[in-house]
Amino acid sequence: MNKNSYLGIDLGTKRVGLAYSNNPVLPVPSLGTINVRGSLTQTSKEVLEWLNKETQNQIQRTTFIVGNPINLEGQETKRSEISKSFCQKLQIEIEARGLKDIWDIILWDERLTSVESEQMINHREDFRIKGEDRKRMKDQLSASIILESYLRSIKQVSN
Repeated sequence: MNKNSYLGIDLGTKRVGLAYSNNPVLPVPSLGTINVRGSLTQTSKEVLEWLNKETQNQIQRTTFIVGNPINLEGQETKRSEISKSFCQKLQIEIEARGLKDIWDIILWDERLTSVESEQMINHREDFRIKGEDRKRMKDQLSASIILESYLRSIKQVSN
């Protein structure tokens, strides 16, 4: 349990984009999505199940970076309130597993991540995918952008 890991989360209305890395210096995240099927409590449980599968149930210090969709003026939106509620539900699930001392949750500014991920898809020929696959890829890339933005910020603070 000596390594730190990070999970970027892009919470959507239909899907949750996930980007996981246990290397803050060279983050090459594992990407995934889960479908939103019910309540925020159920979604938080599914996020933790995805993480357990990704880490093969090896518990390590983890920071959850949840995207906060504030507007361009820096004000919170209705989706911001949902992200905050999700963080609360995730915290309850973490505490129920007895991991509150080693798992942290951070609400992170995700302005323009969807735009950036869409541009990445449009500018890469190997991303010429359509429909649901494209939407999943966009969610995964948005989570990756959230993760990378956070990791850049902690790297700057530590320098």
